[in-house]
Amino acid sequence: MALEISDLSARYGQFRALDGVSMSVGQGETLALVGANGAGKSTFLRILCGLMPSWEGHMTINGQQIAPGDLMKASHLGLALVPEGRMLFGSLTVRENLLIGQTDRDGPWTIAAIERLFPVLREKRGSRPSELSGGQQQMVAIGRALAANPKILLFDEISLGLSPAVVREVYTALSTIKKEGVTLVIVDQDISRVCEVANSVTCFFKGSVTFTGPAKGMTAGALHEAYFGGRT
Repeated sequence: MALEISDLSARYGQFRALDGVSMSVGQGETLALVGANGAGKSTFLRILCGLMPSWEGHMTINGQQIAPGDLMKASHLGLALVPEGRMLFGSLTVRENLLIGQTDRDGPWTIAAIERLFPVLREKRGSRPSELSGGQQQMVAIGRALAANPKILLFDEISLGLSPAVVREVYTALSTIKKEGVTLVIVDQDISRVCEVANSVTCFFKGSVTFTGPAKGMTAGALHEAYFGGRT
């Protein structure tokens, strides 16, 4: 398994952000992670990446156990995050933002390959993020994560604020990325869109899992109930 999580819980002070979350994601599979704002999705991604210093439970990445806050080990094992809000380096050019994501891990995602995936990045390679559209900035953020040649790629609110045309382009790129065998965990409010590319879907509500199952054949009624707190 790429990811195995058991009884994962986390707090912000007295607030319980995650409560007993368990799931697994196979190598090369795509998980759609859905739920209302505040459901715990971003907290879950932060834990995976080693960005939360404290949590309870058990987590393995590619068979290796991860301790709370172990950012370096998560990165070494091949995790990369495309964060909500993109978090690009404003003083760097597009090309420099891509280069800063590179590691010594072997893989298909050279800068040239990323520019083939998103041709506009070649055209804009000398531009600063402030000179780009929101969609172009998201492509840079995805490209920066790909430059690390990740084994597991996490997306937090992948289509937030993007036009329908850009969303289609981003999801087309995801299909190409999937063919390289990368495991994907995608948070998106566009449930129907993300479930088109996912193998499985998990729904969070107030920090707990209220639905998990195959993305294909999922009934709207079951997911609607889970989205608002009913367990299925």
